[in-house]
Amino acid sequence: MDSNLKLASIFGSNMVLQRSRPIKLWGSGIPSETVSATIAGRSAEVAINADGTWALELPEIAAGGPYDLHVRSDNEEVRYSNVLVGDVWVCSGQSNMEWTINALGPAHAIHPPVSHPTIRLFNVDKTPASVPQPSLKGQWHVATPDAINGFSAVGFFFGRVLEGQLDVPIGLINSSWGGTPAEAWTPRDAMLQEPTLKDLVADASAEPAPGPHVDPGNLAFANGWAKRDADESQWKPIDLPCTWQSKGMRHNGAVWFRKHIQTPAHWSGESLVLQLGAIDDFDTVYFNGSEIGSTGAETPEFWAVRRRYVVPARFVRGDDNVIAIRVFDQWGNGGCTGPASEMKLTNEDDPKTVIPLSGQWSCRVEHELPLRETIGGVTNSSLYNGMIHPLTTFGITGAIWYQGESNAQRSQTYHPLLSMMIRSWRQNWDQGNFPFLIVQLANFGQDDSPQKSAWAELREAQHQVAISEPNCGLVTAIDLGDTLDIHPLNKLDVGKRLANEALRVAYGKKQMPQSPAYRSHKTDGDAIEVDFDHAANGLKSDGPVIGFYVAGEDRVFQPAAATIQGDRVRVHSAKVTNPLAVRYAWRGDPEHTLRSGANLPVLPFRTDDWG
Repeated sequence: MDSNLKLASIFGSNMVLQRSRPIKLWGSGIPSETVSATIAGRSAEVAINADGTWALELPEIAAGGPYDLHVRSDNEEVRYSNVLVGDVWVCSGQSNMEWTINALGPAHAIHPPVSHPTIRLFNVDKTPASVPQPSLKGQWHVATPDAINGFSAVGFFFGRVLEGQLDVPIGLINSSWGGTPAEAWTPRDAMLQEPTLKDLVADASAEPAPGPHVDPGNLAFANGWAKRDADESQWKPIDLPCTWQSKGMRHNGAVWFRKHIQTPAHWSGESLVLQLGAIDDFDTVYFNGSEIGSTGAETPEFWAVRRRYVVPARFVRGDDNVIAIRVFDQWGNGGCTGPASEMKLTNEDDPKTVIPLSGQWSCRVEHELPLRETIGGVTNSSLYNGMIHPLTTFGITGAIWYQGESNAQRSQTYHPLLSMMIRSWRQNWDQGNFPFLIVQLANFGQDDSPQKSAWAELREAQHQVAISEPNCGLVTAIDLGDTLDIHPLNKLDVGKRLANEALRVAYGKKQMPQSPAYRSHKTDGDAIEVDFDHAANGLKSDGPVIGFYVAGEDRVFQPAAATIQGDRVRVHSAKVTNPLAVRYAWRGDPEHTLRSGANLPVLPFRTDDWG
């Protein structure tokens, strides 16, 4: 028999409640009955409203536990056990926040796999909604090895450092979704208040975004695309790993990749291991025309799973072999996404010989379907409505945010958009300007220059938000990424940097180091001198300083030499006699060597506004 007395699903056994602030509980029950709640000697009660809803507030509790929470109505009781009181952080954004420990692969697994009893984890179910929702789906778990492996890697590493430094329980709420833009996480009414964002606001009466594409079927296999001797005259070269959208193919659907490889003669008739890194979304893989494996929607986190297939000995030749991969992308970006180091062919009986597979392949489109940037109701504001708004009565310490890849091509609107999102979250939480920490995008990509870089402009917008909005923090990841993989594996250092920034912003530990940031510049003859904030212990570089560019009246940026002078850098190029502007680390995957005394990278910057 179902209970009439219910609490919102954010509450449950094993949860963490926010310390040192009144604890708000809410739910539903039978109208006119009374609800009472008791935990750690604190109690409160309230009458249930005529519409069946109720909300009450318990006095604040210091960090501690475990406790039992008892909630009673006239004839029913709900009891939650193993409840801790500590600090709660929301972890949100797109795929680099969503990326789990499991998805990092064995090399980045946590050893030894131990439990953390005072860290608690809550994964919010992916639930877009057209209007703000009162509740969401998910469940609290103690941070056991299994729970940790299925949780945000950045979020867990962040929480682990905080728990160790503060010695208080830490609750982590992961509300993230790969491939999603910031406008999906921002309330509609907030975007309508900002003139520059009105064009981003979807018509409330519009049809919801369509669901993901359905695979029309593997027709090309029957046409011989997997065969070793297939006609490749209509195939085009492509470097893997990559998404095919990044190479100008703006569509979803099915794309095939082929590669000829020369294997040692003694490998003939021996079983091999084929590793391809992550593939987005689904794949079927062939070796010399025979299928050796596939990954589909039945696989959890299919877009992130590193593919590893065994090649049966009977398919292996001792000379020219052909690998063919059919990739079906249902929405967003698709392709072999890396990392490059994990694309390889090996023989366990010959461990010293490794055949790398990254680099040039051939590709051909089988099914070209309309590009769907959003899916299944993921429209502007829909993720705020379904995955953030239901949390806004739950007490928190702050939020960490790793997102921006999906907004990089619209970087000019990102500053007002992210600022408005932060303000609206704070307003709706009604906890003042709670700490909000931003990860500046990691290095990635090869197709831009210091003249024009969408990712550099997006990083600039992230920095502008961090210094213009109160109680914000920023950590850079330009040294933690991967040129060929938009999902870099080093989530550990991202989490550590976020935790250190939290200690500075949220916990008053002002001595925590920050990345040096551009403060001012002046022209001195044929050079430009740049001064930095957060460089009290000086700047350093292993070898010559690399990453600076200067430009004169022609606005063409030329590589420049730089000399460190304490917390100042003098920049000069023989090709620019009258320098007007300087840029540093201004690329998607920038060269950069300038660091602080605490070994943190200097933040990318430009002194011009030339676009």
